[in-house]
Amino acid sequence: MNVLALTFVLMLVLAACNSSKETGGSTSAKNKAIEASIDSASYILVDSDEGATSEEKGLLKVDLKVKNVSKNSISLSDYDGVYLYEGDEQLSPKTGVNSRELGLESSASDKIGAGKQKNLTFVFEVKKDKKYKIGLQPKSSDYDEEIDEVTLTLDTKKYAKSYNKLQDPEKALQAYTEVLYLNKENVDYDKYVTADKTAVIEEQKKAFNEELKGAFSNSLTDKAKKDFFNMYKDVLKEKASVKTNVIANANNKAVVEVEYTTLDLSDLYS
Repeated sequence: MNVLALTFVLMLVLAACNSSKETGGSTSAKNKAIEASIDSASYILVDSDEGATSEEKGLLKVDLKVKNVSKNSISLSDYDGVYLYEGDEQLSPKTGVNSRELGLESSASDKIGAGKQKNLTFVFEVKKDKKYKIGLQPKSSDYDEEIDEVTLTLDTKKYAKSYNKLQDPEKALQAYTEVLYLNKENVDYDKYVTADKTAVIEEQKKAFNEELKGAFSNSLTDKAKKDFFNMYKDVLKEKASVKTNVIANANNKAVVEVEYTTLDLSDLYS
């Protein structure tokens, strides 16, 4: 038996895991320089120790729409000008929360031209079911101009559904592997998987028959090939196992770690 570990981006087999992005209402604010609103927000997982998700808290990716209504260009940065308020406590956004695999990129610093609008993304570590204020105080290119801070209401309870879906890719891949490869039953299969079961099994048979050619010098009948395939799947059902774990999840993509034991095809003859 082999034990292998694989990490990959899971994008194709999910049925119910691609709706993590939720709108949070029309929370907006404006002053003489900017008009800002929360466009959407969702909880995410990232492959790092920074802001690990727990039962009480998690990382919330917040997408903002910011329009510059002043005559000068402005800039906003997660190092300066963007804050999260929990009562009297002032918190800063998480910096460097990026992932090329997941297409995740937080807005470290962005300039917005006069009369222009930009979508900006910031990541905050928040507690579940809590209300916060997001403070925005951009800097003007006119250093003599001071821009007042505007605040947006952030109610994390509105995004609880995305938090509850963070582990869905793990359930989907577990069900996909157990049902299609290990001949086992899994109640999550119909809920999370959209793969064409017949097409996947046909591809398995083709790959298995190629292995048979290397194991047996004599050609086998179609019935013998079918019997060998069914026998192999029965052995997998009894002896093979799979364990999945989501290590990152954002922007409707997930990185899932897979650890499994299986029957080595090099032992097929015996």
